[in-house]
Amino acid sequence: KSLGLTSKVRPSISSEGIIYVSGYAINAETGDVMWNNGLTGNEISIGPGNLIILNTADSMVAVDKESGNPLWAFDQAFELAGPVISEQQIVYFAGRYTNSDNVTINNIYAVDYLTGVKLWEYNLGARFYSAPIIGQNGDIYCAIDGKLVVLNASGVFSWEISGYYSYPIITAAGDLVGGSLSSANIETRTENW
Repeated sequence: KSLGLTSKVRPSISSEGIIYVSGYAINAETGDVMWNNGLTGNEISIGPGNLIILNTADSMVAVDKESGNPLWAFDQAFELAGPVISEQQIVYFAGRYTNSDNVTINNIYAVDYLTGVKLWEYNLGARFYSAPIIGQNGDIYCAIDGKLVVLNASGVFSWEISGYYSYPIITAAGDLVGGSLSSANIETRTENW
């Protein structure tokens, strides 16, 4: 089924068998469009309860899973990466904006999942290369300009490691893998290989 979407969209599928892609909800079994809310987005995270979070490139939008109706929007940044949703119902994403001095600022944002209220932001100090990911201990990881920055769940800098330009992953053993295919131990904060 062609919806006329670009190849850069990333669909997500719920445990109920609903595919969410851009501004659409599609029945995975039948291919029927359940709703189209007119939003255009490229990344979606399915949250607990009745919300999905859609990255529309210039805002994060919470959408009701059943109706497709937008519930809140966070539009204080552009060129967004993410979202990811924590078990504590916090939405994390990277975004950039240009301030009044015409300087581009790259931040990690944390917003309340239910209300969209900003909880904190952290200035990364360099261009981000990935959406943030959440570690098993709740830390937030984001690749920026050749390194991986780690923040705690409150948005406070924890540590960093060099050699990361791409999306990191965390293995079942709790190791980070990314960059030029290198691995680092999260607990010891040292490079494995």
